[in-house]
Amino acid sequence: MYVAATVGLLGLTSTYLAQKIDFIWMKLGWLLSLIVPKIILGVVFFFILTPIALLYRAFKKDKAFKLKRSQKTVFVTTDKIFLKESFERMF
Repeated sequence: MYVAATVGLLGLTSTYLAQKIDFIWMKLGWLLSLIVPKIILGVVFFFILTPIALLYRAFKKDKAFKLKRSQKTVFVTTDKIFLKESFERMF
């Protein structure tokens, strides 16, 4: 509290000191903007998304990726008839 009050009073009484305090504060904010988002995104990725992805892979029934080379090609033929209405509202 004492440091905050002292910095506040110095900023109110002197224009020169207010500019220096503002410069230091903005540089501190810039430095934190480089560090904090990476930490937050790392925490979200490793503690939220990774367990969800591992649980999904463990319990899904349909194996979407054909990692086993049981066939000579990965091309899948579909026998679907496309009508004109299929292309009208794709999104």
